[in-house]
Amino acid sequence: MSCPRCKSSNMGKDQNEFDCCLACGFVDYDANLPRVIPELDDMFRPSILVLPYVGDSINLQGLKLRISIKQKLSNRTVYVAQCSFCKWPTRMEETRQERKNRRVVTVFKCRRRGHSFEIVSDTIGTYRGWK
Repeated sequence: MSCPRCKSSNMGKDQNEFDCCLACGFVDYDANLPRVIPELDDMFRPSILVLPYVGDSINLQGLKLRISIKQKLSNRTVYVAQCSFCKWPTRMEETRQERKNRRVVTVFKCRRRGHSFEIVSDTIGTYRGWK
């Protein structure tokens, strides 16, 4: 490969991986570079929560529930989750606050088979898990 300006064969790459001539400094910005789109892990996505099972069943220990934020309304956030049992979409039924320990509990119901589960938060408002 040679430089189109000075015809030198002394070509290299600059810090952005474009071809550049080491003799005259010409950089070929018209070259098509392969673009890599990185996949974000779920823990780095602000709109997805991955919650562990915190209930009493031994068979469900280790199951994770993936919840995404669908939209933010004026005073509340709407979450969407897949049912952990049949993988169908669920809908938020209710959100309530327990009086004793001031935890917020959000109840989801499966649209197809009627499975239900709850998301439990700590007293400071961070989500602890599902049961």
